[in-house]
Order: sequence, then structure tokens, then C-alpha cells
Amino acid sequence: MPVVSIGAGIGICHEGGLDEYGNPADTRTPIQKAALLELLYKLYKLFPQALIVGHGELPGVKKDCPCFSCDGYRYRFH
Repeated sequence: MPVVSIGAGIGICHEGGLDEYGNPADTRTPIQKAALLELLYKLYKLFPQALIVGHGELPGVKKDCPCFSCDGYRYRFH
């Protein structure tokens, strides 16, 4: 998973997010889910004060990104 710095934040990108009809869907594989959890844990150790939010939760963003809820990750680390 590539990690990209966006201003005062870090953006994590993953491949997928659309079903076979092009609709938003959680298409992550178990390996992608495990990799995301591992990466978030490492980042949390470096930046414990950081907030975990999905792109679509940012002000002014009108898209289904990511195509899964970030709530579980947010609650796990805060």
C-alpha cells in the first residue's frame, strides 16, 4: 500500500473499491485488510495523536472513498 503525505496528513491508497458493475464496494482481500491494520499500527506508534479518517469524511469531499467504514480502525487506535 503506498503512503503519500498530504499537507499535514498521510494518505493511504489501496487498489479496489468497486464491484463488477462499477459501484462502490468493499472489495479488500484478507491480505489487504491485514496490511492496512499493520500499517495503521506502525503509523499510530509514530503519530499517536493522528486521526484516522476516510477521504470521503474530509470537508468538501463528495465521494465514497474509501468504500468501507473507518470507524473500526478509528476506535481501535483511539
